[in-house]
Amino acid sequence: MNNKKLISCITIFLIATLCVYSQEPLNLTQVYQPLKLYNTFTYLNYPSKKDLTSSYNLADNNNSHPGLIQGIYGSFGFPFAPLKGNISTISLNNGATSAVSYFEKWAVGGGISEKLPVGNKGKFKVVINFNYSVFLNSGTDSLGVNSIKPKIEIFQTSLGGEYAITKLDRIEPFIGADITASIFGGSLQIDNSVLGTSVTADYNSVSRFGVDFGAGVDYKINKDFGFVLGGKYNISNIIGKSTDLTGAHELNDAGYSVNGINIKSKTISYINLYLGFSIYIGTSIQSRPW
Repeated sequence: MNNKKLISCITIFLIATLCVYSQEPLNLTQVYQPLKLYNTFTYLNYPSKKDLTSSYNLADNNNSHPGLIQGIYGSFGFPFAPLKGNISTISLNNGATSAVSYFEKWAVGGGISEKLPVGNKGKFKVVINFNYSVFLNSGTDSLGVNSIKPKIEIFQTSLGGEYAITKLDRIEPFIGADITASIFGGSLQIDNSVLGTSVTADYNSVSRFGVDFGAGVDYKINKDFGFVLGGKYNISNIIGKSTDLTGAHELNDAGYSVNGINIKSKTISYINLYLGFSIYIGTSIQSRPW
């Protein structure tokens, strides 16, 4: 490259000298031609975009993002009333006391997710989740005679989106929201310590629709693997509430009356905290560094 510059400078010098000896004014166009030829020669010898692409490290490009992100995670949940309740307030002689709540205390679960990055830098992602949560509790009734173990299971599918607030080297905080479809099931077990009897009633399966809102952080180990940590606030029965008092053990989340007492409509809500492992499949680069 230095030899080319030297040749160009010598050429300019010779042209200027000829102009002086010929007593003619210096023609700037003539002087510029060697520079133009030099620039053209340099461009022709400059590495092509294909060569740059082959040597460009995709992992170092902030504008690159996975083509698809698959995740698997475990979760721990905290219910809110009326999903949450105190079993010691139940009196089996008064059905109204057991109708005001589902008497759960905590939940465990897990699921899988599929995230499809879209947009110029992949900051927005279309997300599909398949999640299972089981809510559990145990305790004795108001008389201390009956041991009660309520259980509610929720199988949930959700479709929504996530948006990366910012994209750092390895850390990507995000917010998100989903529309959810849930199938509720479960059981209620009552053991009488005096009579030595045990009765289990299973919930009839019902479906409900709702929403969730969440936030979290993606941590990239490398271009292939990462971790995700986050939480979601879930309202799972906005649409589809119903009550059936014909004798079957139902979710009964719509308002109704029992023993002359009006039972309010129940909104099932909870928070799920989750920790998972992510697999990044493929790489998409929407903008390049040239």
